[in-house]
Amino acid sequence: MYEITIDGQKADLKVGESVVLERHNPLLNFDTIPGAIVNNFQLPFSPKNDQIFGFAVHPQTRFTKRSYYCEKKADGVVIEKGTIELIDITDAYVVAFTSNLSEFFGDYQRIMLNKLPLGSEAIPVSPEKNPNYLTAKYCWPTILNAQFYGTEVQSGWSGKMNEWTGSALNVNARVPMMFLRFVLEKLATLCNFTFSGTFVNSDVFKRMIVYNTFSLDDATSISYANHLPELSVIGFFLELRKLLNLRITLNLATRVVSIDFADQYFAQSAKLDWTTKAVPTKSRSPIRDNRLELNWNIDTNDGVLKVVPTDFDVYRTAGEGFLFSINSAFSTLQKDASGFSITSQKGITPRFAQGGEKFAPRLLFWNNNSIATNEHDIYRLALRGTNNIPLRFWANFEQFRLNTAYKTTPVNLNAVDVAAINWAEPNAENVVYIKGKEYIIDYLKVILPLEGVAEIGIFERNL
Repeated sequence: MYEITIDGQKADLKVGESVVLERHNPLLNFDTIPGAIVNNFQLPFSPKNDQIFGFAVHPQTRFTKRSYYCEKKADGVVIEKGTIELIDITDAYVVAFTSNLSEFFGDYQRIMLNKLPLGSEAIPVSPEKNPNYLTAKYCWPTILNAQFYGTEVQSGWSGKMNEWTGSALNVNARVPMMFLRFVLEKLATLCNFTFSGTFVNSDVFKRMIVYNTFSLDDATSISYANHLPELSVIGFFLELRKLLNLRITLNLATRVVSIDFADQYFAQSAKLDWTTKAVPTKSRSPIRDNRLELNWNIDTNDGVLKVVPTDFDVYRTAGEGFLFSINSAFSTLQKDASGFSITSQKGITPRFAQGGEKFAPRLLFWNNNSIATNEHDIYRLALRGTNNIPLRFWANFEQFRLNTAYKTTPVNLNAVDVAAINWAEPNAENVVYIKGKEYIIDYLKVILPLEGVAEIGIFERNL
């Protein structure tokens, strides 16, 4: 039995109506955060459906655009949640179902972070040198940057952004740096969501700050958005994903963004045995782009990085085969021998015609006592050398990619099977066992009502 509920009401269905449901695993797509895709479908005119859609079929009814919460059930099991919109009225109500990224952030999805209405506050009279990274909005890390004012001389300033003398902060080159946690909290409030997951619960996330060069010279307040990079809201999530191999899922029903370290899933054991469900097939295609390539966008305005340090240079898996390339907009700063981060870059300041300067997206770890660098504990924002990004965040994925093959296979699935791999849910399965081998599911394509054979795309897992 197949049924649809809209805003809690069971809708009348058109006899013989079927729709195709597609799901794509967010573990395996780095260009978007995929949601479920459901073809447009029709609901017949009926007293129940007329009521659900506000009698939109009648010409006297003013048509207003709105979304409806929708659940799809098969054999009593909820297999999909999301929203629908009425897009046309022909000989029935024509609706579109969606649960993807573009709808989640609403009007803010394409707006740059530095243009968002994130709020402001007065500059504190006595800035805190060692704020609590678990609760603070921002910090004031000392960054070596003799070029902040170009060749101009500033009285009482020795070439450091956020220069401290004891517990006093220099009045020149004051640049607050937002905690990544605070940025996500502001986005959550603005776009009406909450967040969870292994990444946002980790010290890696909580200690991260967003580097910038926007000075408070001659200002009286801190506008939070000014200190964020020119990345859209969608870009912010995608570029973080590509830097640290994150699994990001969006649940429209609960308005929860789940952000997890993805590498753990590539070592996950299969809990689902689909040996009897899969239709035997010998199809199997080797993955030619089996070598991982990781890179990031170096800020070319930073004179220290004009010659890219070895540890910041592109990473490639050794061996033969084509490259599977992932490039993040986020990079970081070089660390000086003295223990401070160092750059050589003009700041954004109303002084000396430097209001039009730019900075690229970069991240640092807050290490307390005015120090923020690309290192914390066993983690280092670098593509080579000790504790690097490939080692700490991509090791399982790299091994998986190096030794896998791909196949598309028909499967006979029931409602419980389909519900188990709903990747909008935090406990969705990613790995299945089929006749002696484990596979990571890439996508699912099924016809609703559940009739006939579904289709899955799967990667072999050869540990």
